[in-house]
Amino acid sequence: PMAKAGSKKRFWNVALVGCGSITGTWLNTVKKFYANKFGIVAFVDPFLESAEARLKDFGVKKHQPKAYTTLKEALKDREIDVVFCCTPQAYHKPVALEAFKAGCHVLTEKPLADTLPNARIMRTAAAKAKRAGVTIQNYRYQPDVIAIRKLFTPAKLGKLVEVACDFYLGAHFGGYREELPHVLLDDMAIHHFDTTRFMLNEAPAEAVYCREYRPAHSWYQGNASAQAIFEMKGGVAFSYRGSWCAEGHSTGFGAHWRFVGEKGTVLWDGDSTIRAEKVIPKKGAFIMPVKELKVPKAKPTPKLKGHGGVFADFLRQIETGTLAPTCFEQNFHSVAMVHSAIASAESGQRIKVPAK
Repeated sequence: PMAKAGSKKRFWNVALVGCGSITGTWLNTVKKFYANKFGIVAFVDPFLESAEARLKDFGVKKHQPKAYTTLKEALKDREIDVVFCCTPQAYHKPVALEAFKAGCHVLTEKPLADTLPNARIMRTAAAKAKRAGVTIQNYRYQPDVIAIRKLFTPAKLGKLVEVACDFYLGAHFGGYREELPHVLLDDMAIHHFDTTRFMLNEAPAEAVYCREYRPAHSWYQGNASAQAIFEMKGGVAFSYRGSWCAEGHSTGFGAHWRFVGEKGTVLWDGDSTIRAEKVIPKKGAFIMPVKELKVPKAKPTPKLKGHGGVFADFLRQIETGTLAPTCFEQNFHSVAMVHSAIASAESGQRIKVPAK
């Protein structure tokens, strides 16, 4: 029998399902930081040549890895404890359900699922199987995000009351993304929505109004641009503007952000520049003077940044039972923002975001 969540085990045999380019960061993270914990024993892809190519680049001889075209075949042939799911989101549910049925823990690419019903099914399956189900949400593990969150305390900028995010980038992916009907919201906005929830101590959204559309010049078949206004639990307003087909003056993948607190504001370029200003109360002033606030840099070890941080929390969950911040139970609230925004755009109405 496989080890349950909370069981100690020295080493975890892994099946990688989906061997596209996105797996490079995953596998490099394992190779650099977690080679003593995770060993890829099966590379799985419906295109055998893709599985064989990843095996050739990342397979470790002592694990005796093999290439397969189905997870079922790999599970039958090898002893597997963990499944890394790197498929397009439409396949996350079937992969996760098969993995849980076999007693495996699952770490999956974002978004958790392609629909809210499927996200609920995956969440329930993880709990029923008593196995770890965790989603890769690496943006919340950026040092700048961690540093900014620490500014919103009573002694510094007070409570965070408003968040605004702009994401504008012209990305020519090719492949399945250019055929997705809601490519911005379904594929990318999840990162920014989840980052906002992290900044708000995991607060869920309660309602959203969204407009989504396909610009005339877009090379995407679906809607590549959107604007959304979220009402977050606790009264915080979160506004989002984005496009996958805006070229020139790119925001980069990290987006541009404004975080407004009771006592001041933080601007972040999503990359390396954080500017913070704190109000200096002055009686009778029309516009209060401000002073620049020094932003102490968060300094997590390279092992705990980005993907490495997600892997660390996933490993802790499968070895100690401590839930990862992006476990299926928690990450459902980020996915709910995505699909509620889509529902709002399709209906033209303000939509309540489901809490469960």
